[in-house]
Amino acid sequence: MKFATTLALAVASISGAFAQDTLILGFNAGASDDKGNAKSQADFEKEFKTAKSLQGAPGNFNTIRLYSNIQWQTTDTPISAFAAAVATNTKLLLGVWASGTDNIDNELKALSSAVQEHGTRLTDLIVGLSVGSEDLYRDSEVSC
Repeated sequence: MKFATTLALAVASISGAFAQDTLILGFNAGASDDKGNAKSQADFEKEFKTAKSLQGAPGNFNTIRLYSNIQWQTTDTPISAFAAAVATNTKLLLGVWASGTDNIDNELKALSSAVQEHGTRLTDLIVGLSVGSEDLYRDSEVSC
């Protein structure tokens, strides 16, 4: 029940994003760098700014899809991409990792903490949620 309530609140807070009639173009962003270290806010900001300034791109790449709401190698700390998105006015498609016994609760705890910290400066940038997509194609065990 906790999951359903939290998810309903998250969806309600971002429902305004779906009212916009705009094309969404973006990239995926991993939580770690090429050496396996957690990306910092500065790393994400650089990545987001690069995506937005692509020369000759077929449109405005202003959205980033995150695979998780959790900072790399932590249990439930909000990913630093949230602060980077606020700082660069970058829209987000949020991934929620669903496999395992505590993952969904930890994902939602991280997201809730980020919303408490950034408020509508963050929620206004969220264009959607992607729940368990990797778990589905990898046929992972999912416990809700």
